[in-house]
Amino acid sequence: MLLGNLFLLTLNIHAQDTIFLQNPSFEISTVNCNEMPHAWEHCGSSTELPPSIQPGCLGVSQAAFDGERYMSLVTRKNENIDRICQVLPEDSRLQKDSLYTMRVYLAHSRDLRMAGSDQKWKKWYNEPAALRIAGYNSAANAVELLAVSPVIDHEDWIGYDFTFSPEHRGYDVILFEAYFSWYGSGAANGNLLIDSISPIIKISMTEFTAGKNNMLFNPSFEGKQQCCIVPKGWVNCGLAIESPPDIQPGSFGVRLPATDGKTYLGMVARDNNSVEMVGQRLKAPLVHGTSYVVEVSLARAENFLSFSRMTGDEVYYSEPIKLQIWGGKKACEKSELLAESPLITNSTWERYKFSFKPENGDYKYLMLMASYNENKSHPQNGNILIDKISLEVAPN
Repeated sequence: MLLGNLFLLTLNIHAQDTIFLQNPSFEISTVNCNEMPHAWEHCGSSTELPPSIQPGCLGVSQAAFDGERYMSLVTRKNENIDRICQVLPEDSRLQKDSLYTMRVYLAHSRDLRMAGSDQKWKKWYNEPAALRIAGYNSAANAVELLAVSPVIDHEDWIGYDFTFSPEHRGYDVILFEAYFSWYGSGAANGNLLIDSISPIIKISMTEFTAGKNNMLFNPSFEGKQQCCIVPKGWVNCGLAIESPPDIQPGSFGVRLPATDGKTYLGMVARDNNSVEMVGQRLKAPLVHGTSYVVEVSLARAENFLSFSRMTGDEVYYSEPIKLQIWGGKKACEKSELLAESPLITNSTWERYKFSFKPENGDYKYLMLMASYNENKSHPQNGNILIDKISLEVAPN
């Protein structure tokens, strides 16, 4: 990683509830396409030009979400990716094992073109890409991946919420980079537009006692009703080539009202042997040998209509499927199956309760996964609706 003289400083981490980034909307008075805006540095390969300030460069014309400017980041077939970074204020650095949340507005351009190495012709850089957020510790010269967005293929601005916690050390620099969508067989020429990065807010980790504290964030999956977006506090753990789960009701013919709040989560299993999954870092870890209780409202939509990647046809995803709950030591990792529901055939909400005790270790992460009916001879298109989930230490 080429970080240059930017990181010749001593790491000095102090407690701070809110970290304010400088120039979070990438404002600059005069547009010079490859000039970095105030407070930001080019942290990608020195063999590539810096990312471009937008709009008006490389064919990109979308208006900014906030202010007048934003940045475009590209991915390349040669596997070089655009990366920008910022040194955090000395009194507000990312701390190990602290939990943070932030929002970033993202979009995609279908019109971005860049000159080839011979500067005589231009290539399209219009494949979708994802955003990766990482922390850098300048004293240890160490990087940790903190969060990853879904693949961004929409031209309108959408705010994405990220919840993360540094696991290995504290970080004095934050990095944002475009990353390959892997829709195809490998690296591709793609782009990602980024604007309006919110302050990074530290979330208090409450001490948990039996039967009193839900260990999950956003347990009712509240958010804006829309397809293919994971609710705040949750991350998509499914394949990048597939769409993420949905904030329901309102998409694919799903009309069942929420049992708690206004929205809930919808997940599917598909006939191409892929399933949808979401996960999050828990407010406190699951401890080996400790008893826990999960309660959750589950249902099935009878008329979930979408397309099959196997056939290309519009089909009903209405087969009954199950919910699996996994513990993990890393984000989206299936280390131990903790609980599994029966096949969900009910089309109205029913409350389910599971008890478990981690047997193989301690787990900082929990994942919810749609699971097939194993009695079928081949994968089926099915759906499961999830609302009002709680995870607590079991009463004695």
